[in-house]
Amino acid sequence: MRKRSIMILGAGLLQIPAIKTAKQLNCRTLVVDGDPEAPGKAEADIFEPVDLKDLEGLVHVARKWREEYGLDGVFTAGTDFSASVAYVAEALSLPGIPYQTALDASHKARMRRRFAKRGVPSPSFRELGQEDLHTLPEGLPKFPVVVKPVDNMGARGVVRVDSLAELKSQILESLRYSRTGRVVVEEFIEGPEFSLDALVYRGNIQICGIADRHIRFAPHFVEVGHTIPTSAPVEVQREVIETFKAGIRALGIDPGAAKGDIFYSPGKGGMVGEIAARLSGGYMSGWTYPYSSGVNLTEGALKIALGEDPGDRTPKLSYTAAERALISIPGKVERIEGVEEAKKIPEVRDVFLRIKPGDTVVFPTHNVEKCGNVIAASEERTKAIQAAEEAVSRIFIQLDPGNDDTEKFLFTPHWMDGRSYFPLSATIMERLRSLPWDTVEHGKGKGKIGSFPLAPECPLPILAFRPFPSLTEDKGWSYLTMPVLMARLRSMADRWKKAPWVGSWIPGALFWYVAYRGGLQGVVWMLDRCTSYTTLEALQEKVKGWALSVLF
Repeated sequence: MRKRSIMILGAGLLQIPAIKTAKQLNCRTLVVDGDPEAPGKAEADIFEPVDLKDLEGLVHVARKWREEYGLDGVFTAGTDFSASVAYVAEALSLPGIPYQTALDASHKARMRRRFAKRGVPSPSFRELGQEDLHTLPEGLPKFPVVVKPVDNMGARGVVRVDSLAELKSQILESLRYSRTGRVVVEEFIEGPEFSLDALVYRGNIQICGIADRHIRFAPHFVEVGHTIPTSAPVEVQREVIETFKAGIRALGIDPGAAKGDIFYSPGKGGMVGEIAARLSGGYMSGWTYPYSSGVNLTEGALKIALGEDPGDRTPKLSYTAAERALISIPGKVERIEGVEEAKKIPEVRDVFLRIKPGDTVVFPTHNVEKCGNVIAASEERTKAIQAAEEAVSRIFIQLDPGNDDTEKFLFTPHWMDGRSYFPLSATIMERLRSLPWDTVEHGKGKGKIGSFPLAPECPLPILAFRPFPSLTEDKGWSYLTMPVLMARLRSMADRWKKAPWVGSWIPGALFWYVAYRGGLQGVVWMLDRCTSYTTLEALQEKVKGWALSVLF
């Protein structure tokens, strides 16, 4: 009997569960990816580098493999290329949805039109191209709106716009992320957002997980994590699921997998953000759903791709799984600390790093710019969430103190841009301005009145500032409160014991500003940068420049 073979598009980290599961189904794995050194290459039985946008190239390889091995299905998960899967399947008469259906599920304007035709609730919108920028057409949704490329994923190029004055520039920015040079300008939906997966076979839609999405860093939409199952009320879950199912039927996804981003608006109920004709990325279908349910969702989706019934995917466990992202301020990575410590937390299942020393990192504007992810699971929801967040807090990405990108981020005059570790406001800045940005002392290492030592063994005083009481509870994007941040900094104080400025210069308001703006990464970078100045005069001149740049 011939061994079955399945072609898998993508060999990245998010496709490895599919490759491994296909082998468990006793299938030969024929894998393609545009990256000849993709991490999933080592897991594949046969690998060939092919650009996943090259439809005819994919068909050529598929036909070659069919002649040599036989070919029973084609599959992807967590990529932009469900339309490429459908094209290959249609060309070789393999199981799957029609190519035009896959295009509808890959193109946001076509998708919205399908929803409107079938009465599925989704945001009002207009599709635009560069030619529309000279005179914006009438009939745009009311502000605020969201601008999105029609044909990209991972929130690339997606941004909220609050006024007509900024709309044209944001459309131009979003067009950079569109392969076809088109964007949608759509109604902004207020309310929580959920991620859902489903398996669809002969009219039956099995919902396989509903997760709370945690979105931050407006005006962008960066998912800093998700928690599954959702904590939303049952009636909200019911409406979100029914909205998702209506969208799947409207698009005609059958047979196949579907991934939905569904809103619940207090005024409008369930609203479809997007639906893709594939399983989710973001570690949900391959990691958090299996951890929380005990069910291998990818196995069911692969069976559908092979023309089989996916079987009953009813959850066997009732765990909570929490995924949280690693975020960095911009700069160049010098070293990464705390990874092994994070892995030792009992509930932590996985720590995925997407960076290494020497890499350039940016503050994320979309989901592909994050530095890594941590996943924890537990029978108790609070334990799973606390473990994931604690693991993120243990990992410290130290940045090169000589890198100008970090300096530009920390000392931008636009400090109310939504990207600060703790929210900066005019009130906080007014309080900070009441404190000197730094001061000079002449009593070696003893500190000036109103200052305190960073640590008993380190003669490094800092001018005292009493942060707002909420900061004893508020957490930044690496889940540190201000007291914990300072405790971590004290544990690192030995590194500055012999700094040239110790005993003669005391950081003040500027230190606290950087703590608000850049968290622990920011203050470590600042103190390291200050250490590079060998004279007090040069240091004070640099600090003065920083202070003036942020309007001290």
